[in-house]
Amino acid sequence: MRAENEVVLLKKTEGDGLLARFQPENLEQAMKVADVLSKSGLLPDHLRGKPADILATMLAGSELGLSMMASFRAIYLVKGKVGFYSDFIAARAMQHPECIRFQLVEEESSDVKATYVAERRHQGPTKFSYTIEQAQRAGLMSNSNYKAHPAAMLRARCASALAKIVFPETMFGIYSRDEVEEIEREINPAPPAARPTVEAAPQVPGRTSRAVRVAASMKPPAVIDVKPGETEEQATEREAMPRMHAKLSDAELSAALDDARVRLENSPAGTPLHKGLKTRLESLERELVARTSGKEASL
Repeated sequence: MRAENEVVLLKKTEGDGLLARFQPENLEQAMKVADVLSKSGLLPDHLRGKPADILATMLAGSELGLSMMASFRAIYLVKGKVGFYSDFIAARAMQHPECIRFQLVEEESSDVKATYVAERRHQGPTKFSYTIEQAQRAGLMSNSNYKAHPAAMLRARCASALAKIVFPETMFGIYSRDEVEEIEREINPAPPAARPTVEAAPQVPGRTSRAVRVAASMKPPAVIDVKPGETEEQATEREAMPRMHAKLSDAELSAALDDARVRLENSPAGTPLHKGLKTRLESLERELVARTSGKEASL
């Protein structure tokens, strides 16, 4: 006789006696499964011993129609934020019913550049490249993988960006690990290294000490303008958006605009999510206007 709290990890199909793929049927069962899996060696290192993160991964995957185990292969949690592996994003693009092709341009794949081409039914092909210079401007070179495997990392970034450009309706809210880590750095920058304290030198009459001159030249700390109805974290994210959006290429900016518009239309009005998306869209539109004005001025 089975104990009440025992988790049934496998079920039998009717008739053929084969073991069917298991999926939790409710939240309580999913929590029990997450606890069991956290103690196993089956999952990636970043999930072992973390039942809460395992449950979050399962729920995020379920929203996209992924099976439980497929969620662990597709999703990576980055400081509490959901990121997706680039091969999952590319596969999702290829499975789109309007996708004719989504492929790497092999002769343009190297340690300094990656190029993909995608074609959607009733539209012409779209070619997109991502270079090592763009990765440097985005601050991605701190990731050791860009130094050890630059060609693979550039292909991953290029594929995920192109998927959002050509198939935006199936990609909104889906960010690659690189993009999540980049957003995290913008919202929560690393604190500056502590400076060693220096004892004050004896004062000479009529002379200002170097420490006093340096202190006088230092800028006061930035003050975050927290608006009514938002948290300090939301205010920090809002003020970081212009700097983050300025780093996007024109193609990435266009994709981000489409993403924000679709998500805003599908979010309940008056909710914190709706307000955040509206702020993001306004920031992206200001960046687009600034770029358009700059290009017109240069003509």
